[in-house]
Amino acid sequence: MGKLIIANWKMNVLPSESVKFVREIEKINTDNQIIILAPFIDLPYLRSDKLMFGAQNIHQKNRGSYTGEVSPLMLKDININYCMLGHYERREFFKENDSLIELKVRNAVNNGIKVILCVDSIKQLAANTAGVKSFSNVIIAYEPEDYIGGTKTAPKEKIVEFIKNAKELTDNKCKIVYGGGINSTNINSIKEIEELDGIMIGNSSINIDKFKEIINNY
Repeated sequence: MGKLIIANWKMNVLPSESVKFVREIEKINTDNQIIILAPFIDLPYLRSDKLMFGAQNIHQKNRGSYTGEVSPLMLKDININYCMLGHYERREFFKENDSLIELKVRNAVNNGIKVILCVDSIKQLAANTAGVKSFSNVIIAYEPEDYIGGTKTAPKEKIVEFIKNAKELTDNKCKIVYGGGINSTNINSIKEIEELDGIMIGNSSINIDKFKEIINNY
């Protein structure tokens, strides 16, 4: 298996649209592993022999009176084994702090969910994994805040420095992907960073043509 290509659909793509989208992506011949992070309502409809699927958030508890929330046990019950946590939008719009994210990460890992943890610094990574005893089920998504939602990626030196420090912090047990400003015009420069284990794409992942182009060029 090659690199990771993670798509964050955010609050886009209806269930009926998601099935058609997946069928198109399945036609692409690639050695890379594609993981699609879809809205909760899409997940029961998404099945594939080639792609993997994950949620965009979970609750820090497994059961209880938490109206509107979804637990790791619920994901496992429908064969969803990936979950993104700590995305900038969760921190900014839903005011999720480091302590809450750390609880979510720990609960997910303890329940066998593979976590895609979004951070913009080593300090944030350390805070969000303070109680994690094993990093084998954690993928770190480095998303520097200044480049989220833009059209430019962080400088290579900044990304490589983060990778080095993150590997040291996690005893070289985590895969590390980059997200922030990736599109079809700059994917080649990101591809040159051999230290990266993959990429995470936001807005460009919900446009089938742009997403195909990125997949084909990475």
